[in-house]
Amino acid sequence: IKLKWGQNKYVHSIKDTLNIDNKKDNITYILRGIKYNNNYVGVFLLCLNKIPLSYTSKNYRPGALLSRMIIDKKYQRLGIGKTVTLKIINYVKKLGYDKLYITCVQGTNSPIHFLKKKGFKKTGRKLWNEEEELVLQI
Repeated sequence: IKLKWGQNKYVHSIKDTLNIDNKKDNITYILRGIKYNNNYVGVFLLCLNKIPLSYTSKNYRPGALLSRMIIDKKYQRLGIGKTVTLKIINYVKKLGYDKLYITCVQGTNSPIHFLKKKGFKKTGRKLWNEEEELVLQI
């Protein structure tokens, strides 16, 4: 998956995304490839957190976290991200979650504008590497 120039500082690498250890915490990870016209064009990682053991009490949020969503640069701006985001929201809602969290960094190629258009709102918290936390009330 290739990103547009400058996007690499706004998303984690595929290598980091795949470096998951389910045994060290109580999070359910759902990692899926994103298909478009029979080609894999992206990936997303959804984390479902019910028990507060994964983060410090300062960072913990029970609920669903869309930890990663990466779309190849050739397939951006085709509505794929919107479609996947809406499917994830519906899936999380069916599971009984009332909030979907996401984090990202501000900047020119940041997905913050896209997320705000989908109804996500900033929480005012910064996590990890100064990533802004956004939440969608479902």
